[in-house]
Amino acid sequence: MVKIFTRLWRQLWTQWFRLPRPFRFLLVGGFNTVSSYGLFLLFVGLLGEQRYQLCLVLQYIFFSFVAYTTQKIFVFADPIINFKTITHQYSRAAMTWVAGYSINAVLLHLLVQKLSLNLYLSQLLAMGVVAIANYYGLKTFAFKVKKT
Repeated sequence: MVKIFTRLWRQLWTQWFRLPRPFRFLLVGGFNTVSSYGLFLLFVGLLGEQRYQLCLVLQYIFFSFVAYTTQKIFVFADPIINFKTITHQYSRAAMTWVAGYSINAVLLHLLVQKLSLNLYLSQLLAMGVVAIANYYGLKTFAFKVKKT
């Protein structure tokens, strides 16, 4: 039974990494986004709507670790696990996410306030741009492979 499970796991793992990296990023990012939103709702349920900013901070802090881990393993297949490299990569990933948040905030303001587009449509458009920016930021900055 264990051999069957191990063989199946290896086949799934191999097939997963045959998917194009941008597609893996979208799948993992989608999972992270849905899960992160669920955690935000849980925090709001526990702490109350009045503390939504605290809930957002808690959700962001917790999910920054989840997002880093899932993207490191399932998107970029980075096997490096020493503490120095992880802290370096995590800080670079966090900088990428802060840049993505900034892009999102500016785009949302422009689309809603200047172009008078619907808020929900504007956020969908901004999220698409931020997803692309985050992918390239993580690929070329946070998880950049050094050529030797």
